[in-house]
Amino acid sequence: MPLPHAFIGEVAGVFSIVPTFFYIRAMLRGETKPDRVTWWILALESGMISASYLATGAHETAWVPLAYTFGSLTCAFFSLKYGEGSFRLHTLDRVSLAGALLSALVWWSLSAPFPALMMNICVDFIGFLPTFIKAYKRPWTEDKTAWIIVTAASLLNLFAVSAWTLAIALYPVYVFVYNSLTLYPIVRNKKKAPGNSQ
Repeated sequence: MPLPHAFIGEVAGVFSIVPTFFYIRAMLRGETKPDRVTWWILALESGMISASYLATGAHETAWVPLAYTFGSLTCAFFSLKYGEGSFRLHTLDRVSLAGALLSALVWWSLSAPFPALMMNICVDFIGFLPTFIKAYKRPWTEDKTAWIIVTAASLLNLFAVSAWTLAIALYPVYVFVYNSLTLYPIVRNKKKAPGNSQ
């Protein structure tokens, strides 16, 4: 008997939260110092994606973006103590903030959550490009276990799609493709971090 889509989506959501604890552990150990303003922008953007995605009719697959929102918000709070940088907006932060606000305006004025979702996905991709590029140039700076878990969760979320319409399937497919392409160089990395002779 196949598992219900709702259950698969819930499991994918739980697994999507797990990498947050890896990141928090790294912060507490002083191994990473997140940019404070970036995580607050990510929390806002993730929240907008979750809201617009739910409004398109997604239910079973909505646990993953909700987990990302929880993770981003949690990291944002931890960054207040363990992060670095002022609350000055960088270029990508401005793009992300403007995109989130514009998508909210489109949604409100046109009562159209799907265009808002598409706008938020585009902004999300732009915001994560630096991480994607860093994974290829310096894969040792990314946590392999966390990326394996989050990619597995996004793969699992594809099996939670109950209706393969563009509005429902677009986000799960986007997240799986992005995570997979980012994970690839991290897993394939044969080099050691500079200065690490072990």
